[in-house]
Amino acid sequence: MLRICLISLLLLISGPLSARDAGDRAQLQSLIAQANDLQLSERDHWKGLLHYRGRAQRSEISPGSFFLSPEGATDPLAEMEATLTAAFAPISTDVNTYVSCRYPARIRFLQDALDWTAPQQPVCPDLQRWRRDGSVTGISLVFVSGDLSNPASFFGHILMKFNEDGEGDLTTDDLSNRSVNFGALVPEAENPVSYLVRGLVGGYPSSYSSTSYFDQRHDYGEDQLRDMWEYRLNLDDAQVQLMVDHTWELQDARNTYFFLTRNCAYEFAQLLSLAIDGLTLPEIKLWSTPADLFESLSGMTTATGAPLVADIGLVASRQRSFRQAYASLTTAEQQALDDLLTALDTGESAPASFDEKDPQSQSRILEVALQYTRFGREKHEAGSDEATSAQQMQRQLALLRLQQPAGAALEPAPDDIAPPTQGHRSSLLQITALSHNRLGEGIEIRLRPAYSDLLSLDAGALPYGGVAMGDIRLLLRNDELSLRQLDLIRIEAFNVSPTALPFDRDRAWTFRIGAEDRDLSCDQCLVGFAEGGYGTSIALGQNAALALFAQGRGIADGRFDGALEVGPNIQLVGSFGTAIRLAATARHLTSHGLDDQSRFEASIDMRFGDSQTSDVRLRAQHLQPDSGQSNSEVGLSASFFF
Repeated sequence: MLRICLISLLLLISGPLSARDAGDRAQLQSLIAQANDLQLSERDHWKGLLHYRGRAQRSEISPGSFFLSPEGATDPLAEMEATLTAAFAPISTDVNTYVSCRYPARIRFLQDALDWTAPQQPVCPDLQRWRRDGSVTGISLVFVSGDLSNPASFFGHILMKFNEDGEGDLTTDDLSNRSVNFGALVPEAENPVSYLVRGLVGGYPSSYSSTSYFDQRHDYGEDQLRDMWEYRLNLDDAQVQLMVDHTWELQDARNTYFFLTRNCAYEFAQLLSLAIDGLTLPEIKLWSTPADLFESLSGMTTATGAPLVADIGLVASRQRSFRQAYASLTTAEQQALDDLLTALDTGESAPASFDEKDPQSQSRILEVALQYTRFGREKHEAGSDEATSAQQMQRQLALLRLQQPAGAALEPAPDDIAPPTQGHRSSLLQITALSHNRLGEGIEIRLRPAYSDLLSLDAGALPYGGVAMGDIRLLLRNDELSLRQLDLIRIEAFNVSPTALPFDRDRAWTFRIGAEDRDLSCDQCLVGFAEGGYGTSIALGQNAALALFAQGRGIADGRFDGALEVGPNIQLVGSFGTAIRLAATARHLTSHGLDDQSRFEASIDMRFGDSQTSDVRLRAQHLQPDSGQSNSEVGLSASFFF
């Protein structure tokens, strides 16, 4: 009541600066009283529009232009009263700053809850442009696949896309649609280590931004060579309008970015929860990943019982598009393509293997070759020898293609990968029964917050790779519980090229940092380590790959005594259908420091089952020091994904 009296006194004193006449002042006072009686400021929807989460006493958005009241970031009632008061204020020379133009979702909530119409209904030019003059008819959420070169994108990224009238499959119109992004505001040339550390502890502000979907697709799919998966949501007109209007309200908002928690998955989940009742990220987790949000959406239905996700489509990266096109050629055509590219690269004329083909086959080969050179130009830095070579080759190929029959010669390639929501869920709990030839039986408990390993289902990602953070293993043996392994970060990337063409080849590499028992010879022999491998890989048919690495490993024990271990490391991964996968590793490490003990290590892991939520795994390990007793251990695991 005191707050209402103070507002009324302010309005009486300020006169026309706050309300046009006594009738407006009386109506405003009545509306504020009614809002207080209904406790509108405590309703989840209002607090959601202000980004108060759960029982939090302050908004996650930093104080600033997002709030009309100076206390808006800590007092939702003050912000509600300020919003109502602003609705009765005169319109300034810039109509775009008027409250219903700047905060349309808030005004709509108050009008619906109070059965009231704002006294002024101006046309808002900037808002109308954002709404695309009412042509936005749908919302898609886009999953951008992970990027191992960027710590903040290890687990993928999320965009929101506004779909407009007349949209069918991917068209030029589709590319002109707007997309909304959320991310950290990072200084240019920030180094990856600082980026990761500051991102973990909330060292960056974050914000929403928007651009055309064409720009985002080019950035991710063409420049960064990342696949994009579009999940089209089954939302009604009111839900779509709410998403459009509230993202407009967020354009100047600033909050704090946390790599594992308040990231793009968390923010888009909170945003969508305003329109989708019951949408939450898994509450059992203390972290969030993009996959978690898409899993939640895929399991939901609308009020009418229809699936919330209407359909899923792949927007293939430049790299995947080329590989799909290459796979559509016959074996003879692939050989002719290889011969043609080699000839052009060395300044020779087209080889006989190409000239002997019929015009239709030549056109198919040339279209794939042009995709290859476009891919090569995008992949390599402008001005590099590779990019220059690709550009020169592209000109020659274009001239050859002009001599062939007009029209597309290639059929659209089918998707060759399942969407991310058909893979394992992002977190793993694993219980393993162990038997060691000298140390006896034990139980290992493993928790991996995110994300994948070489045995994981490959849905939504290039095969033969994995990335994980915070992977911890505890060992219970002889009534003693100890830390057996902690991978702070683990990356495995075979980078297998199914084409083996020069522009399509990358080096295989691995990286790990953390702590673990030094080897299989003893429990509670914990050392800190950082290791990396660099090498090459080859495909062994359609379902297997082999990688050979030069391995380096630095370790330090509790006394800070250290050692450097180096040697070759060979890894094999193969699948037998989707239900069985094998990963085998063998390495010989020569140690310099500590006991200078060199050793041979080998392991084989097998996964049985292709459920998204569970599987059974078998593991066998062997350690053979250059001198001394060998050690072996086998384990049978039950794995649960959540």
